[in-house]
Amino acid sequence: MGGPQFDRNFGGYRVFCGDLGSRTNKFELEREFDTFGPLVDCWVARNPPGFAFIVYKHADDAERAVEELDGR
Repeated sequence: MGGPQFDRNFGGYRVFCGDLGSRTNKFELEREFDTFGPLVDCWVARNPPGFAFIVYKHADDAERAVEELDGR
């Protein structure tokens, strides 16, 4: 995962999630990531699979998610 970046389109903080399995879905990611704070958006790549973007409403929630989930 990378550090959070402000996304003007969603008005929140975007986090890149990489090295995901091809069967990872949006609902699994939302369940895992919403424990850190309110989500604005969740997008999972399908072609090619293996990465996603999560957008948090607050920067501190995004940073905490990056710190705690990096490498998992």
